[in-house]
Amino acid sequence: MTPVSHNLLWLLLDDDTGRPLLDRATTGRALTVAAVADIACGAPRQHGRSLSSRQRRERSLATLHSTRCVRRDSIRMGGVVPRTVWPTVDLPGKQALRRALERALFDAQQPDRPTRALIAILHAADVLAVQFPRWPQHETGYWAGQFIVRHSDCAELAESLRRLDREALADALGFGARPLFVPRTPPGPQPVSPVGHRARAGRSTAE
Repeated sequence: MTPVSHNLLWLLLDDDTGRPLLDRATTGRALTVAAVADIACGAPRQHGRSLSSRQRRERSLATLHSTRCVRRDSIRMGGVVPRTVWPTVDLPGKQALRRALERALFDAQQPDRPTRALIAILHAADVLAVQFPRWPQHETGYWAGQFIVRHSDCAELAESLRRLDREALADALGFGARPLFVPRTPPGPQPVSPVGHRARAGRSTAE
């Protein structure tokens, strides 16, 4: 059985360019949740959750490369900075993986636990619709929501990733990052100057 984390990372790489669909931090959090799913699916622990997100990513990439699912290329971003990318080599294998997800999601076929985990994590990371370009995005979102409601293990994995995302955002804001929008506090009653108050009182007495 291929670990959930390996298949997840494969699906998070663009087929042609090999670039990741998510930033590295979000990918790391998704792989952390996938490691929990691997243990639940019966995969050997192999240090499991003690690995850092970077180690999980590197281990999954090494496996994908050694099994000829992807190849390693180098490109230059902006013509200056080299960057490693991982274009897909075994496209039929990757499409077969997507068809298994599609059958579970749209054809109501009973999926195994790794398939359910992939659907839950991809949906929570907001990249599930990318896997099925022939389906309208709103339909994929609707059926994924219904799917997760029917499977409690999916709901737990999706919520785990969302919780990690919320904690990461809270940490970023707590370390001085400014939010994109800060609502203004509506103005309250304006304080009255003591001098102005006495002047108005004097005018009232004189009248």
